[in-house]
Amino acid sequence: MFNLPSPIQQLSHSSFADAELDVFIKRDDLIHPIVSGNKWRKLKYFFNDADMPKHMVSFGGAYSNHIHALSYVANYYDIPLSLYIRGEASWLDKPQQLSPTLRDCMQNQAMLNFLDRKTYRLKDDAEFKQQILANYPNRTLWVAEGGCDQIALKGVAEILSEQTNDFDYIVCPVGSATTLAGLVAAAAPNQCVIGIAALKQADYLRERVHSLIGEQAKSKNWQLLTEFHCGGFGKLTESVLLQAQQFFTHHQITLDPVYTSKMSLAFHALVDKGYFPKGGKVLLLHTGGVQGWRGYLQQNKVTQAYLTEIGLPQVS
Repeated sequence: MFNLPSPIQQLSHSSFADAELDVFIKRDDLIHPIVSGNKWRKLKYFFNDADMPKHMVSFGGAYSNHIHALSYVANYYDIPLSLYIRGEASWLDKPQQLSPTLRDCMQNQAMLNFLDRKTYRLKDDAEFKQQILANYPNRTLWVAEGGCDQIALKGVAEILSEQTNDFDYIVCPVGSATTLAGLVAAAAPNQCVIGIAALKQADYLRERVHSLIGEQAKSKNWQLLTEFHCGGFGKLTESVLLQAQQFFTHHQITLDPVYTSKMSLAFHALVDKGYFPKGGKVLLLHTGGVQGWRGYLQQNKVTQAYLTEIGLPQVS
């Protein structure tokens, strides 16, 4: 079902040559056409063949890569899934206006429940969690927003165990910080993990990394860079659009609009500043999420012609 280990591809660019860097990308976007990137990495160990849950509950926004992937896998294993969506229940009155992500979730038999923004903010509150779980049978599995859980770290760690090259730097985009935490925990002492935050005011994510991996966060070499959010989470700027376009032109690889395009933009800026020592070997992580372009097409923020230019000739 899944293409593992995912391939590693070397990237050639004049700026990398000038900086005397060997740059590679881990193609986790090729793991699966739907459950791609870090989504399967984080979800993998929630699905234990010896002890499958009777029901699953999770959270996300209308364009969430997490709920998109989770709904597919839960449906594959025939596990009922209840999703709590930040949005309005009235959206269901006009299903044709639902985001492509939510339409796919419904096709995957997920049950959608909508929460206003104030209520949605309670998603990590213990009392709220108990109120939600009381509506479902025993052995209902709670999957936090974005798959942010200790269980996810084991799957993320396998990203590094699959490769044999001795990389000096591992660079990844950051949303919930689960992937960053898993990579930091798995990194060798001589490696530096660099996370590129995709959202504004992301400094709090450093504390989340500490809460997920404990003392390892103090002993390992890692950084979270928070200045490359391009206006905030989900913001589609001209620089992001241009970066995705140029990346496909150079490498024939489609980036997603929320995470990897910003990671690539940040990486090129760091290279140009001489951030990496000469002779360094760098691994970028493609975390998938290309399905997210459909939402921007629906909102008329990109055209089909543009998507064709970045390697997506047919988007629905």
